[in-house]
Amino acid sequence: MGKTIAGGLTVSILIIMAVLWNDSNHSVAMIDLDKVANEIGRAELIAGKVNSFVKDEEVVLNKFREELNKAINNLKESTGEKATKEQSQELSLAIRKAEAEIQKRIAIIQKKASELKVKLVLEFRNELTPIIETIAIDQKFDVVEIFSPRQIYINQEIDISDDVVSHILKTKLKKSDKSNATNKIESPSSSTE
Repeated sequence: MGKTIAGGLTVSILIIMAVLWNDSNHSVAMIDLDKVANEIGRAELIAGKVNSFVKDEEVVLNKFREELNKAINNLKESTGEKATKEQSQELSLAIRKAEAEIQKRIAIIQKKASELKVKLVLEFRNELTPIIETIAIDQKFDVVEIFSPRQIYINQEIDISDDVVSHILKTKLKKSDKSNATNKIESPSSSTE
């Protein structure tokens, strides 16, 4: 099973005008970004970048945890075995503050990781736009919508995902190239087919 690059982000172009256009005998095509991303290796690349970011941030967080633990242990040692009520309260407060700070930093890391994923998905989508537009024009589609998990069924005749994947593979962006993070998808007008 492939990765879902859109995640909680609804990267969906469900414009009311599209429905109106479709009712007026204008043709609508669909593209499944997750399918395209999985087939060309971009989903794995996006997941790898996000995971790498999280791992780097966890290293920093773990150093911070170690520093807090040292500070708490120093406080424990300074109070000795027979701590006063005031010293025990001070220690308890220090521990709660440390735990709260760690949770705050975890939330920040998660937010930044989500933002990075959204940024990478949008970059991918922007790279696909010229390809999608060219295919839509060639196949005489008036509107292209991005498949959303809310959609239950798509007629395969209007799904242009395979056409987009074929174009990308023809322009030499293969899974073996996915390790090169600077690879950009060539638009049909710039391809050398």
